[in-house]
Amino acid sequence: MEEPVEGSGVDNPGRESAAQGGRPASFEAHDAPLTPPYDWSPVGIAMAYALLGSLWIVWSDSAVLAVVRDQQALTRLQTYKGWFFVVVSAVLIYALVSRRVKALNASLQAQRVTARERERLVAILEATSDLVCVITPDLKLSY
Repeated sequence: MEEPVEGSGVDNPGRESAAQGGRPASFEAHDAPLTPPYDWSPVGIAMAYALLGSLWIVWSDSAVLAVVRDQQALTRLQTYKGWFFVVVSAVLIYALVSRRVKALNASLQAQRVTARERERLVAILEATSDLVCVITPDLKLSY
């Protein structure tokens, strides 16, 4: 039987060797970020809402007062403006919360997959009578 040549891909098909700084292909799928590029914290959401809400009230009141002189029309437009603000706020809050929940669900799913993989590896290690050690990509003995 022919001995595999280190780094040739024969002993480790589809992957670079640890000496070349490569990582197993199975780890690459887990490297993807689970959160969006900008993760809105609850404080950030509240601050943005307060700022944009305040700007909307000041700007829209000024715009309505500049256009409408009739008191009844002014009252009606103020009501419509308020309903518009509520609907837009609800849609934005839904979008932000939905995005956060999706990121949390993805994180939980990744944790479940990792736990199943760990359980499988532990079962394999406990069932083998061979000496097993792990060498990290930077050539250190892990255990």
